Amino acid sequence: MAADESDLALLHDPRLAALATSTWPAWLWSVDGSRILWANAIGAVLFGTADTAECAARRFDVKDAAAAQIIRLAATLPSIGAVRLERLRGFGSGFGRALTCACSRFVLPSGGNAILVAATEPAGPALPLSERVRRLFGDDMQPVAAFTPDGSLVHATSAARAQLGESPSLPALDLAAAAAAALAAGSASGSIRSGEARLDAALTRLGDNADRVILLTLPPRPQNAAGAASGSRKNAPPMAATAPAQPSPGGEPAAERRHPLRFVWQMDADGHFALGSDELIEILGPGIVAAVGRRWSEIAAELNLDPDNQVARALASHETWSGIVTMWPVDEGRDRLPVELSGLPVFDRARAFRGYRGFGVCRDIARINQLLRARRERPMGFMPAPDSPAPLPSAAETPSMPQGTPAPEPPPVEVAAKAERPALSIAPVSANVVPFR
Repeated sequence: MAADESDLALLHDPRLAALATSTWPAWLWSVDGSRILWANAIGAVLFGTADTAECAARRFDVKDAAAAQIIRLAATLPSIGAVRLERLRGFGSGFGRALTCACSRFVLPSGGNAILVAATEPAGPALPLSERVRRLFGDDMQPVAAFTPDGSLVHATSAARAQLGESPSLPALDLAAAAAAALAAGSASGSIRSGEARLDAALTRLGDNADRVILLTLPPRPQNAAGAASGSRKNAPPMAATAPAQPSPGGEPAAERRHPLRFVWQMDADGHFALGSDELIEILGPGIVAAVGRRWSEIAAELNLDPDNQVARALASHETWSGIVTMWPVDEGRDRLPVELSGLPVFDRARAFRGYRGFGVCRDIARINQLLRARRERPMGFMPAPDSPAPLPSAAETPSMPQGTPAPEPPPVEVAAKAERPALSIAPVSANVVPFR
């Protein structure tokens, strides 16, 4: 990943900080296996990318060997903090070879979940420390620099060099004491002189033993009018940062979805189906709202999702399955959207079946964008045109309701109801199913 603020926040976690400069690969995966949120340099190279930023930009199909194993881990790993050794294939360790990795759950700074995978044996090329650090941060606009424990420069981004000069060292920057504190405690703070100004500096210890470096992070330099035009998006003024979200003169949003829509679903042992995607619910319409929370057999029969009973047979097997395409109705049956489902069985400690957790993906990006445009152009109310079904309130307009709250009754169909927007609730499922957040 590029060294923007969120990635630097990730490196504040001791586990990632220790793995950042390692000669053994490490990755932080999204729970749906679709992308690598963060990787160290060796991990990026093993997936055929030049650096961590390019690695983070890559997307994976659920049928990819590595992604499929991440999906399995997301459903079976124990609680946060517990580590389990796994032999994983498809992680760039050579044809047919499995790589032994320590796998664990990881809580992101935003509160979401991820899967941390760290090799416990050598794999990938032998890169010198300077190259590992360079591939970790590249030449991003964020002013960061890495130094050896004795204070010598290892790598600095161009934004950092503009503030530090061409040949900086920690002693010359009067940061020797702060660097010693960072080596001992993991992090420290200090300040440096840049021109006539004094800048706050954060120091973080990365790596372990011979791979240790001290990461120096400086505040971004304020941009003038000329610099703002060529600066990165994350350093742009607030109006420029939000401009893509504004509609174009023709009324069509300037930014649209470019990747398949992925979501999670779950099912309890009795077959009650819960869908974890407000966006998909918005796209499909109110018919799906009424269906979610009921048994899959009832939903599939009513909406004709599984005419060949492929999903039903897969669910009855109590085994892992993937790649089953179901046709979901849009606006109560007027159109159909192909959605590919994959499921992983859930068992308790006594190996009793507790239901399924799974993932879904809709790859018809053009159709998704078309439906989203239609939703934006047509206000979400309960009084549609006579020949069209009632659209669903957007996720931003939907009040948060605690699990178990019954769905409210819709308003009477009369003129006074045009100004009303009903509260949306998903029918409750069994208490045995843990809701996705």
